[in-house]
Amino acid sequence: MNIYKNTENIELVTLSRTDQVMSIYKAAIKKMEEMQIFQWDDKYPDISTIEHDINNGTLYGFFINEHLCGTQTIDNFQPEESLLSHKYVKHIR
Repeated sequence: MNIYKNTENIELVTLSRTDQVMSIYKAAIKKMEEMQIFQWDDKYPDISTIEHDINNGTLYGFFINEHLCGTQTIDNFQPEESLLSHKYVKHIR
């Protein structure tokens, strides 16, 4: 029996994880800025955006051993200003 086996899950994020999501977003913003990608900033996404996505049942989390490691909002809404420009694709491959 391997007691160190990771358990990986994708599931809806709950409001109790809002601070964890914001922490992930802040780390992502820092990395994106280092890569000269200014899609997100200190105003977006914010706590109300996270709560909105959670309340709408559209914010999913990637968990390893119950630790939130990443998120993805899955919905049909994509404002034009948030679409990723093709010029950035080379940076994230």
